[in-house]
Amino acid sequence: MSVRRSVAPLSSVVSSVVSSVVSSALVASLLLASHSATAQQKHSHDDQHQHDHDHDHDHDHDHDGMQSQGKHVHGIVTLNLALEGGLLSAQLETPAIHVLGFENAPKTPEQKSTTAATDTWLRSGKNILAVPRNAGCRLEKVDYQAPKLGPGHADYRARFDFRCSNPAALAWTEFSALDKLKEVEKVEVNLITASAQRQITLQGGARRITLQ
Repeated sequence: MSVRRSVAPLSSVVSSVVSSVVSSALVASLLLASHSATAQQKHSHDDQHQHDHDHDHDHDHDHDGMQSQGKHVHGIVTLNLALEGGLLSAQLETPAIHVLGFENAPKTPEQKSTTAATDTWLRSGKNILAVPRNAGCRLEKVDYQAPKLGPGHADYRARFDFRCSNPAALAWTEFSALDKLKEVEKVEVNLITASAQRQITLQGGARRITLQ
């Protein structure tokens, strides 16, 4: 069997959104790990360029009951993963520059089109993760609110819950969203499973994350 046939894009098996209850202890641990990782990141930029100006821009958000606090760091995308039983939850956090290619309020027709397409993509939950086909995963819920774009910095945050009928087959997942994100230097992954909690850094085009 070829590798292509063994990978199941979760977008191809999207089902109706239904209510789900995620362990509050697991979510709290996931967010704590995310905060611990982002709090150690250094940020160096030049005021005359979006990628090269010095600033530490703190955020403290309450997104549908999930608090996320970290630093706005160009070049770095954060992916929080939690696997509990048959539920795989992914939380994406990224500066707008890596999603849109800009951070200001859209002005040109091209920028407005890009912003609208991004909202459609994140609300759909398509092309976020890929998993082994025999894990039987279906998208269960998307939690996404478009950020307010304007003067200053903006961040995109979205959460995706997948229900898997055969979690024993979830040996890995691949961060497919990298195909759409722009100029990402590295992805900081905070992973929590029933048996372990660890941090992983993806660089140089790497996208596979071992779950077991």
